[in-house]
Amino acid sequence: MKQEFIKFAESTGKSTSTFSNATYQGTGEYLIITADFTSETEKAGTINGKFLQIWKKEGDRHLIYHDEFEVVA
Repeated sequence: MKQEFIKFAESTGKSTSTFSNATYQGTGEYLIITADFTSETEKAGTINGKFLQIWKKEGDRHLIYHDEFEVVA
C-alpha cells in the first residue's frame, strides 16, 4: 500500500487534501471509515474521490486491514 501512495505522490506532486461526508462505524475489533475527498495537486490539478478503510485492532493499536478508493471526475 505504501508503494501506491509513493507512486501517486510522484505523479501528482505536492498535494493538499480535504475530507467530507465522513462516517465512522465500529464493530468490536474493527473500525470502518468512509469519506469523500478532494485533493488539490501540483501536477494533476483537482482530484475528487471517495474511500473506504477497515482498521483491525492488533493489541493496543489499530492497523489498516483493508483500503480502497475511487477517483471520480
